[in-house]
Amino acid sequence: MVRCLDVSTMSNDQSHVNDEFKLITYKRGKKSSKYKILPKTSTISVPSSTQINKETALRRIQEAKTEIGSSDLFASALASLREGLVALNNPTVKEIICFGLGRIDLYNVSTVKVYDPIFSETDRWLLERFHCTVLKENYEGKYKVQDKCTTIFYMPHCPKQLTNNLLWANWGLDLNYCIIISNSFNLTIENTPKRDLNRTAEYIANIVPHILELALINSFRFFEIFNDTAIHIFPWSKMKLLSGDFWSFRTEPQYSDDDVEFIRSRSPREYLLSQYRQNKTTSEQLCKAREEMEFMAKTYLCYLRSSRMQQQIHDEFHGKGERSVRETANLVGFKLPHDPK
Repeated sequence: MVRCLDVSTMSNDQSHVNDEFKLITYKRGKKSSKYKILPKTSTISVPSSTQINKETALRRIQEAKTEIGSSDLFASALASLREGLVALNNPTVKEIICFGLGRIDLYNVSTVKVYDPIFSETDRWLLERFHCTVLKENYEGKYKVQDKCTTIFYMPHCPKQLTNNLLWANWGLDLNYCIIISNSFNLTIENTPKRDLNRTAEYIANIVPHILELALINSFRFFEIFNDTAIHIFPWSKMKLLSGDFWSFRTEPQYSDDDVEFIRSRSPREYLLSQYRQNKTTSEQLCKAREEMEFMAKTYLCYLRSSRMQQQIHDEFHGKGERSVRETANLVGFKLPHDPK
């Protein structure tokens, strides 16, 4: 579960959000955008009876804005943002990008640009009401700042791979234009096993020593919503000291299906094929394991029968010397010629 604050003008206006993942963008006059956005009212449809009532959702968002706006958490967030902007020597935020907002109709939202692959029609309707533009493309976090404008990226409890992708997309001095509100980078490094860092969070690990991380004072009554949240600044004074060799490493992150914790940007066909391959491999492995277990069970059963037969022979003939023909025939189940048919 996540929430989103409206800090576009550093005012006391705020908002709320929740669940999985899509991208949000401010509408700035009539300036054209190279990104395709969803049509406005033409795509809005009436939600089914199973969806939450729109007016109820709006009321809840307004209530959440009021509650957060009067909280110590909000005051702490604004103070930290102001401190960060001073460190960047750039007091103007041109754009706010939000990843990982989840199902808006179940929770609450802000203003800006938004993207999450699971947005419903009700989500889009709510976002339009709060002057948000929903981007159609799934960037997987690989969103580059535009025109060297200071941009706030709000990524509530997003997987570390998304943050890693965002850093890769802006790797270099352009990071100076980024303000990332997300799970603490330092805690991410501490909580990720070293063997996994290079595979899932290499860019986070590389940049951590050179950033300014401002923790939020989380006194909100729903503690888990903003738990571990921090504001990450990339001061020019630190970025310019890094060598060209540091920035030259810019290999695009690649993750295995087991590592990915977010919805990938790929066609349904590719997704189904990958799932088929995974399940096919699993089925083959299970089938082989079943055959091996069956063979082991049969072998063990044969061993038990042989042991019992050995014990029977020992008990019956121990100390008797040689067996008679009759005893031998009875033992192995043969009939002698003179036995009755």
